[in-house]
Amino acid sequence: MVDGGRNLRKGGDDVTSTLVVIDNNDEIPLAIVSYPFRKLKYVDLIGDVYWLPNNFEEMREYQSHGISYFKMKPRELRRDIKELRVLERCDVSRDDPMRVRLDELREMTDGKVMRFVGSLSKMLMTLVIGTSDVFISKKAIKAPFHDYAAAKKIIVDLNGKFTDLEGKEPNVGEDINGILAASSNENYNLFKNFLYS
Repeated sequence: MVDGGRNLRKGGDDVTSTLVVIDNNDEIPLAIVSYPFRKLKYVDLIGDVYWLPNNFEEMREYQSHGISYFKMKPRELRRDIKELRVLERCDVSRDDPMRVRLDELREMTDGKVMRFVGSLSKMLMTLVIGTSDVFISKKAIKAPFHDYAAAKKIIVDLNGKFTDLEGKEPNVGEDINGILAASSNENYNLFKNFLYS
């Protein structure tokens, strides 16, 4: 699946390519995300997550290290709400309580709350690569399962958390009305407690 296909058709490469394999028990033993497109792949194989260069020539450079060199570790925990780097895509009115709290947090963190437009899986992958700690999305349309499935699997297997806005984990194949995801359970709880207080 290519998330950001309109950009690709126009000749851009600001897209994320994803693949998930779902077995007969609704488990996902394999999830792959190519992000940045044509540069790196993130592979989640039965719960272990690896980053891999996009071509075999580059992989040969790392051959002497073995596969453990590519294994990813959980991301950093934040201790204070002011430390969180938040990526948001909330299409709500200015007086919506969520928008009000996000604007308050933006002021508290000196701009560490950023509004982002782009493919959903690309935004979620910022949690994996470490450029954000929390991602929140609230839009008029549901987030399609195929746009978030691979990134969700990788986030969760790196000890992160991924739910809908009510705190419920989506089922395999379920489109959802909004996303709250974080690079760790602690970052998730820190942000959620602030957002709903």
